[in-house]
Amino acid sequence: VVTEPQSELSPSVIGLIVHSTLEYYSLPHYDEEELQRCFTMALKEHVRGKTRGTEPAKAMLVQYLQSELLPPLDKAEKEKEIKFFLGSLQVNGFIDCMYPNADGTWTIVDYKTGRVPHSAQEKNTGYMYQLALYRLAVETLFKRKVSKCALHYLQELEPVELADDAEYQKYLAEALAHCKEIGSLPKEETAFPCMVGKQCEYCEYAYMCTGVK
Repeated sequence: VVTEPQSELSPSVIGLIVHSTLEYYSLPHYDEEELQRCFTMALKEHVRGKTRGTEPAKAMLVQYLQSELLPPLDKAEKEKEIKFFLGSLQVNGFIDCMYPNADGTWTIVDYKTGRVPHSAQEKNTGYMYQLALYRLAVETLFKRKVSKCALHYLQELEPVELADDAEYQKYLAEALAHCKEIGSLPKEETAFPCMVGKQCEYCEYAYMCTGVK
């Protein structure tokens, strides 16, 4: 488990640094020099090259790149954009990482820099809807069979997966129902200004929000 030193950076900025570093990193194993190169690029992008307060991000990256959980980043497609309609509702997003398996199927991985949920109730969140919608998008838009979807919690090096097709169908049905409900609302109830703020750091639907992006 990563020890978290005092940081002046918000959890959302730490997350951005980690995500960008992994987007730039293209080796299937840990390499200190390559990590530093990619990490420096991410710092320039998000904090103007400053290093103070970035220790939690660096620590997460080092232990993840040295772990067995690490995807084959040399074969992966990263930050894969998806955009499709569910009825009148447009769904936009970027898949952190997806890579081909030996049997021709694909695996989807989404990085999380927060703490892993430890109960079934906590697991039943928007993140599972996110994975289900990502699988739907990959199979529909790119015609690629997905056999595995997982959240990788980098602080604790623990995956949380859609266990099987039955669980995928369950979360997909719930996600589609939510989307249908939102799409049926009068325009005046959905067309409101985006209020980006500290609360966004704790929102499980931040991945769907254009304001946070």
